[in-house]
Amino acid sequence: MKNKGIFTKRIEDLKNITQHNVKNILIFNERNIYYLTGFYGKDSSSILLIADKKNYLFVNFIYYEAAFESINPSDVELILYDKKNNVLLDILKKVKINELTLESSSITHTDFLNISKKLSEIKINTIDYPLKELRQVKNEEEIEIMMKNCMLTEQCISFIKNKGSDALKEITESELAFEMEGFLVKKGAFSKSFDFVIANNKNSSKPHHAAGNNKIKSGIILMDFGVMLKNYCSDITRTFIIDDIVKNKNKFLEIYQIVKEAQLSALSACKEGITASELDKIARDFISRHGYGKNFGHSLGHGIGLSVHEPPFISSENELVLKENMIITIEPGIYIPGFGGVRIEDMVLIKKNNCQRLYSDSKELTIIN
Repeated sequence: MKNKGIFTKRIEDLKNITQHNVKNILIFNERNIYYLTGFYGKDSSSILLIADKKNYLFVNFIYYEAAFESINPSDVELILYDKKNNVLLDILKKVKINELTLESSSITHTDFLNISKKLSEIKINTIDYPLKELRQVKNEEEIEIMMKNCMLTEQCISFIKNKGSDALKEITESELAFEMEGFLVKKGAFSKSFDFVIANNKNSSKPHHAAGNNKIKSGIILMDFGVMLKNYCSDITRTFIIDDIVKNKNKFLEIYQIVKEAQLSALSACKEGITASELDKIARDFISRHGYGKNFGHSLGHGIGLSVHEPPFISSENELVLKENMIITIEPGIYIPGFGGVRIEDMVLIKKNNCQRLYSDSKELTIIN
């Protein structure tokens, strides 16, 4: 982030949101720590204490220099820490904390028990998503980064199309995933958001098929991928056909059209004020009316930002009212075991009266020859 002051504001916003029922939060999630301090240490086991009077970031020696360069000392005090010493307990005693709230969704049950044992003299509470309300709505800088990421990600669609069918059929699903990741990193991406889903023909009926050593053949190719840019994620799914050859092509064209129209219906309805469940219902009812309700077994979408899957989740169970400047995915799909599947996924920015699609490519079926 360019603006260091944003972290000061976020810490204060968190305190204001939680002050009535939460005291002294211990945060373990590396993305939440980044959101509040500017330091991102993947798998670093860092701990952030947001206390009433002072905040502390506990980091291992390996990450100490990176944290020192990232944080604003007026926001948080940096503490060298490892699991063998008692510096966390010493700090808690020093600032006379007798009640502590743990971010429970980001630690194992074993770690929770160990911490509770060490802090037996302190009252322990838990909270699942302490930053949910803050991270759901993006600010201008976050939106700018994510828009740039989507533009970068979309370039990979052209890269795949331009390879042509002959080149695609010389490689495996895993090799294509590797080539795509390399292309995106060369274009400026930091890393991938998740393991790419590259699913050819029958494999496309598995929504999160792990790209394997299967040689790519003529037919369906479903690609779900995304990258990280300045720690923010992208996510996109496209379903193409190679060589204009598909077993039972009429069925494929039918389900592609249904998924496309279901997504367009949801996109048209997506705006501030609609609930997540209402949005899910629009696409789900459309697919069900066309006889494929049982073949759409996942939620319509999810929030995206520092994590590729984060609140708000666009599901039939979520009654949350969507707000302006949330960024979500809309990704209906139909999956037929033994045949294949279709999913079309876009990221969108929610606005007052509509939504802004963050990808610009056509919805028409792409045939790679």
